[in-house]
Amino acid sequence: MNGIARVIVLLIIFSSTSLGSEILLFEDCEDTAYIEWFLERNVGTSYYWEELMSELTRSDENPVSGNYCMTYDPWITGNPHANEGFPVTHGNTGGFLFDSVQTSTYYFRWYQRWQTDINYSGTIQNKNIYIGYGEWGGDFVFVLAKNGDDNFHITLRSNPGYVITYNRWLTFSGGNLDNMEWHKMEVYLDLGTTGPTGSFFVRVDGVYVADSSNVHFRDEINQNNGVALRTVGWPSNTSGGTPIGNGRTWLDDLEIWDGLPETGISTEDDRSSAADAKPIAYKNGNVVIFNNLNQGDHISVFDITGRLIHCFDCISEAVHQWNVNSSPNGIYLFVVKSDDGYNRTSGSIAITR
Repeated sequence: MNGIARVIVLLIIFSSTSLGSEILLFEDCEDTAYIEWFLERNVGTSYYWEELMSELTRSDENPVSGNYCMTYDPWITGNPHANEGFPVTHGNTGGFLFDSVQTSTYYFRWYQRWQTDINYSGTIQNKNIYIGYGEWGGDFVFVLAKNGDDNFHITLRSNPGYVITYNRWLTFSGGNLDNMEWHKMEVYLDLGTTGPTGSFFVRVDGVYVADSSNVHFRDEINQNNGVALRTVGWPSNTSGGTPIGNGRTWLDDLEIWDGLPETGISTEDDRSSAADAKPIAYKNGNVVIFNNLNQGDHISVFDITGRLIHCFDCISEAVHQWNVNSSPNGIYLFVVKSDDGYNRTSGSIAITR
């Protein structure tokens, strides 16, 4: 097959895949050199974890990928001060800032597990993620809190005014989450582009906890110079009462996107495990990261002429990194196949510098 024919064939294969949304932040808790902002680049210190050592710690207890995850016990510490996106004056503030991000859609994905037999006495709850905060929050504030082994509390406040526009206590239909197993967490926010209303969903392991449209996020668009979101507390603090005992939790592979990733994300209700999720690929610094891999997967990467550039066989972990330091700018096409030859996914990656 000549070069032109290979290009035509590959363009047919990948024609349904666009460059899509961009990843804004990725943190896998590994001590690596490529660009991560959440925990590895703290303002005011040159030491890894220094500002969080009193509350958050790095853990090697069965991470989702790599060698490490993060852990803390909100029942003991109360507030990890893990703030990102805005240079607040307290807690951990990384070099990542939202001030240059102008979008009306945000997608958050991470993996989390909880110890067994957590005591949710009274009205105690832990805020899994605190998106926006008062005067630093931009156009809105969205909070996902866990207040039971299968219960969540979701609140939405519009700014200015910090007015509650959504306030629901919800139950996860998949049952007890406090089982020391990793669970995939997703929050998608669409603020709308023509008025104050938008939509959102929250999913756990692919199962919808909430899916709401026509919700009031903000009084007007572009009220903060086009920056709708300014800070994220992730993980965040407890509220509602005095905790009893322990409530340890672990987090890994935290991601923020400026919209739904094109590959591997479905809006259909799905109870499949994380191992069944389609792989995704995205560029982060000088590496391309392939996520949601299964053991034995094969990755093939081609340039735009159809020439095989890289081939990775017999993947043994859920995440694989391809260093692109020596790869020229351009569009690269990839295919991920299972060990029995099934085409799990395909897509394209743009390398630009």
